[in-house]
Amino acid sequence: MFLGFIIRKLRFLNNSSRSLCDDSVENHNSAPKQEHKIKKQLSKNLDCLKEMLSGSSDLKVHPFRFGPDGKFTGTLAFIDGLVDNPTLTNAILRPIMNWRPDGKTLPDAQELADVLAQVVLCAGDVKEASLLSELASGCLAGDTAVLLDGCAVGLVISTKGWDKRSVTEPQSETVVRGPREGFT
Repeated sequence: MFLGFIIRKLRFLNNSSRSLCDDSVENHNSAPKQEHKIKKQLSKNLDCLKEMLSGSSDLKVHPFRFGPDGKFTGTLAFIDGLVDNPTLTNAILRPIMNWRPDGKTLPDAQELADVLAQVVLCAGDVKEASLLSELASGCLAGDTAVLLDGCAVGLVISTKGWDKRSVTEPQSETVVRGPREGFT
């Protein structure tokens, strides 16, 4: 059931011809639709990401402010149930919220993603993404997307950690012949 959901979303990302994210009108006789680049406006990026994931109820969006006096604005986007929540909190959100720049000068919005990826975040696998489809496919794979206001790139951070089920003897149907193992 959940695998079917992911497959439908990936097909949608690959085959979608409609989009609210386009700034230009597409011609039906033109070349295939080009990828949507991440814009500097956080709200537009979030709207496009929500549209790409078809308004999934599992998509969680967590806006936050950070830096000195809450100068910077960002958002975490992830699929609930696919991420490891302690990793999300301890390796991403807590270091970002506690970050204070060393010098008297603050990084501008464009270089903020580089500073977060190289200095602040404690996660093992951090990738920069310039396309919204990279963020959406990362979210569907169990990663967390970080979008920053005023920054034309996003971060895809590995936070995979979906629930696992063990093989045990099923409680129901104990009369059935054959192996007595199953997923519970």
